[in-house]
Amino acid sequence: MSNTEELSLLPTLRAILDTVVDDYTLKSLHVCGHQLKSHAATTLVSFSDARHWEISVDYFALAEKRDGSLGLVLVNVSKGALGLTELGELHAYSRAVKPLLAVQIAPTGLSRDLYSLLLRPEVSERLLKRHTSPIWIYAGVNPSEPFSIDAFFPPLRLG
Repeated sequence: MSNTEELSLLPTLRAILDTVVDDYTLKSLHVCGHQLKSHAATTLVSFSDARHWEISVDYFALAEKRDGSLGLVLVNVSKGALGLTELGELHAYSRAVKPLLAVQIAPTGLSRDLYSLLLRPEVSERLLKRHTSPIWIYAGVNPSEPFSIDAFFPPLRLG
C-alpha cells in the first residue's frame, strides 16, 4: 500500500475499533517490519523465545485505553478475495501474540469457499474466536470508502 492508501486506512480502522472494542482509541498505525517483532518481544514476556518470532502482517496498530495502557491490533489487507489460507495465517498469529484484536480487511470480499465455511456457526466461532483475541473481517468495502457497519462478517450484532 502507498502512503495515500495507508492514510485512507486510518479512518476505517478507527471506526472498526470504536465499534467493536470499548474504552480504546487508535493511537498509531505502523507498516510491519522490525517494529512488530520488537513490540511482540516486549509484550510476550512470558515466552522466553518471543524475540525470535517472526510475525508477518501488513500493519499493526496501537490502541490506547483511557487508563493509558496499550493494546496491540494486527491488521491484514487482502489483495484479492479473502481465502482460508490468509485467514488461517492471521488466526495463527492471533493465537500466538494474543492482541487486543485482529482485523482482516478484504475490499473484494470473501472467496466462495470461505464464505460457505464461515456460515457454519461452529466453524465461524472456532476460527474467529470472539472470546480471547477476536478476529474481525471487514469485507466488500474499500478502506477509502465511508465506514459501513454492514461490512462485518459474520454480521456484527449490536445491543
